[in-house]
Amino acid sequence: SPRYIKKIVVKGNKTVPTEAILNRIPYQLGELFDADRTRQLINNVYSLGKLPFGIGYFKNIKVAGEHVGDDGINLIVIVEEKDTVHDIIFHGNK
Repeated sequence: SPRYIKKIVVKGNKTVPTEAILNRIPYQLGELFDADRTRQLINNVYSLGKLPFGIGYFKNIKVAGEHVGDDGINLIVIVEEKDTVHDIIFHGNK
């Protein structure tokens, strides 16, 4: 049976703002969930921080659904951020 998106939840982000991730998600609340668009969602979120020359912020992104009532779904986007580089130390350079 069709499922309508009741809530979109982002988990696992530490440095990337939730709003930035939500802006890349191609679904709106109340919209019918379409599993075929999940690949687009993942690609959109992976592209954060990659343009034009970056390496991106995430090493893993998962999408899960949690059934709500007879016709609802909470869409859960779980991200795993790449480690942040804090220092670069050069040895032997003059």
